[in-house]
Amino acid sequence: MTGSEFTGFSVTDEVGTKRFMEMDTYAGRLNMTSGPEFLFPYLEQNFPNPASHLTSIVYGIPETGHVSITLFDLSGKQILSMIDKKQMTGRYRIEFPTIGLRPGVYYYRLEFTGDRHTSQLTRKMICTQ
Repeated sequence: MTGSEFTGFSVTDEVGTKRFMEMDTYAGRLNMTSGPEFLFPYLEQNFPNPASHLTSIVYGIPETGHVSITLFDLSGKQILSMIDKKQMTGRYRIEFPTIGLRPGVYYYRLEFTGDRHTSQLTRKMICTQ
């Protein structure tokens, strides 16, 4: 899979208002839930892990700021960018298909820059397909 195959996600708030949509050849979904109940940005482990067809990543940001989530292979090569935009305070969930990724170990990284916080958080993901 190359970065050019991935084009984006839709973002929906709790009441179903669509805030952003970029969908093309790669199906994906991002949902925003209530927030914030936290003081610092966080990034949860994807589920399920290992992933065979679809996996979810949950993260939260305590203030409005720029968010990027990027997937890397073991060598550190960027595979795709899942999110790269300004987002409002809240808890988010990304669901994306792992079809097209070779079986193996990957890392996904959340980079967040807000007025009070700057964070980089990384987790490991295993694809079995």
